Amino acid sequence: MSDPVPPAAEGPSEAERLYRKEAKDALELLTYAVESGFKTAEGLTVSADIMTTIKTAAAALDKTPVGEALKNGPDEWIKFQAAYHQLAALLHPVTADTLRATATAGGGTIRWFSPETWMPGNLAAAQRFARGLFVTTILFAAFIVLAGWMQRRYGPILDGEVDRINTWLQLMEGLLPFSYGGLGACVFLLRSAHSNIHARTFDVRRKPEYFNRILLGTVAGGTITLFVNQVTTEEGETIQLSAAALGFLAGYSTDFLFQTIERVINAILPKVGIETVQTARPSPRPPGDALNIGMTLKELTDRFDAATGNDKELYRTLIERLRDRI
Repeated sequence: MSDPVPPAAEGPSEAERLYRKEAKDALELLTYAVESGFKTAEGLTVSADIMTTIKTAAAALDKTPVGEALKNGPDEWIKFQAAYHQLAALLHPVTADTLRATATAGGGTIRWFSPETWMPGNLAAAQRFARGLFVTTILFAAFIVLAGWMQRRYGPILDGEVDRINTWLQLMEGLLPFSYGGLGACVFLLRSAHSNIHARTFDVRRKPEYFNRILLGTVAGGTITLFVNQVTTEEGETIQLSAAALGFLAGYSTDFLFQTIERVINAILPKVGIETVQTARPSPRPPGDALNIGMTLKELTDRFDAATGNDKELYRTLIERLRDRI
């Protein structure tokens, strides 16, 4: 008889994976705090009690299975998680995830002119995102330079269908404001990404927000000229800006477009109370319909007697106009 096949070894449980991940994350945060000499604006640093608790729990986990560690000393794990919570709150917004996202794979440094450096596997998430921003910014800038050169080389741009080159120039002229908006958004993101990478606070979960910022900036750059063609300073000085400059500003600060739209809406659609809403004028009646005109005049007279302030003047004007028609 053949020997029985031994049962397959069971893998680590979900609880074990969770606790090991917590211990690893806490150690990474603690190492960063110690190596960087972290100190809050109030001068607070990581206490010795937090350091001891985290290192003791992590060392015990390396030597003892999670189940045995919890069975032998569950209070120690409660102390560990409390210390981890205090450490995470102290270092916020730096987290274990942001540390991994801003660390070069292998712990090396970035050599900009080395092909190996630019391989996807040798860059962390933050560097890969920054590299994509570099390429996107260069593409926007290249299109702007190309469009400007073609307008000078083959311009001026003529209306209507003239030839193929003029058609391309017309298309580029329409796309230029959008390109300036996209360029402004990329410049803003490059600046903020540099700060987040340096501060080790780049969060990969916000990447959709960053991509959305580029799209919003592109749209804002192409639409801002629909609402504004000049900027007024706080001192009341008026600054005339080109469509390209407005597009870049709208892309760099998308709030610029939204605030402009709000001002336009407030100017066109002011808030009014129900008592100031004017009723629609009655439809014109045949000149010989004296009975209907008399009834309308009576209604206006009654409303005039009950009105006050500006409404009284409104009804007075309507009564005078109606009397002229009788």
